[in-house]
Amino acid sequence: MNYQKDDLYYHDYQWSGTEEPVKVQALEAFRPQDGNTVLTMINSLTSNLFDGAILEIIIHEYIPKTVNTVKQAYEWIKDKGDHYYKAILRSIAKSE
Repeated sequence: MNYQKDDLYYHDYQWSGTEEPVKVQALEAFRPQDGNTVLTMINSLTSNLFDGAILEIIIHEYIPKTVNTVKQAYEWIKDKGDHYYKAILRSIAKSE
């Protein structure tokens, strides 16, 4: 499944002028406000829209400002993402 721009929960992203998929390099500067980077990361790390929505929240809300490259963002998610994933799921369950 491929997460698309229309599937994003947040709407405050910045976009390049093209609708074509953008190649994101691992050593590129990580900017969580860059919609192309967020979509690329979600699509490379998830297999369904539900996981993608939670990963988007993690990227948008929790990755610290000290993360400077896409590679560091991937590493942070691999190291700490599971904790935030579970916390977001609990939050969703409580609000139901």
